[in-house]
Amino acid sequence: MAGRGFQVDLMTAAAEGDDSGNEENPHPRHAGRLAARSRPRQLAAARRRNYRLGMRLLFGSVLALSLGACHQQAQQTPPSNQTAANPAEGIKGVHRDDKGKPAPAAAFSGPDGKPVKLADLKGKPVLVNLWATWCAPCVKELPTLDRLAQSGAVEVVAVSQDTAPNASVVAFLKEHRIATLKPYQDPDMALSGALGPDTVLPTSILIDANGKEVWRYVGDLDWTSAEAAKLLGEAGAAPKAG
Repeated sequence: MAGRGFQVDLMTAAAEGDDSGNEENPHPRHAGRLAARSRPRQLAAARRRNYRLGMRLLFGSVLALSLGACHQQAQQTPPSNQTAANPAEGIKGVHRDDKGKPAPAAAFSGPDGKPVKLADLKGKPVLVNLWATWCAPCVKELPTLDRLAQSGAVEVVAVSQDTAPNASVVAFLKEHRIATLKPYQDPDMALSGALGPDTVLPTSILIDANGKEVWRYVGDLDWTSAEAAKLLGEAGAAPKAG
């Protein structure tokens, strides 16, 4: 019995040794159970990885769309010195702050593409109009400016501030049946920049025969109206009645 009991004790000890060894080297018969226990943790980790990957892809897509929208907006929005005049801001009308000053010396492109300066037109009154194809008030007053140019009372130099090729300005004038105004252009905005950083469109500047500024008119105006005739008369350039 003693020998038998000793055998049993040895078997028990061996079994206990096998159980303690399972912690580091699990017996094959426990592998399935351990694998089953670890599977939920693996699935949870996989879900977390997929979630993080999905969020990265979503963030990247949103960022790309945001940059695209900003780029599109930047293309459609005019530069800061090319804003359209808003009568509600209280800036529309005649301004005489720079009366008597020489006309800006900045050069712009003539109808033939060659550089032109306002000093080149000295000797007769000149109405310089800064406009752009995207500016609604500018487009509104173009027909009346064209009729003023036809009258011959004053030389009208309408200078487009568009940065597109000059051919697009020519096509725009033709599309709107502007027959007399010539396609002057200032794609570098040198003229509007010389007038000041707060220049808005449209802005018209009356220059007298001596090359000196008489006034600036901010915003659109009916250039065939009695108000316009009175203003132009200040430089001896009023159109004849009738």
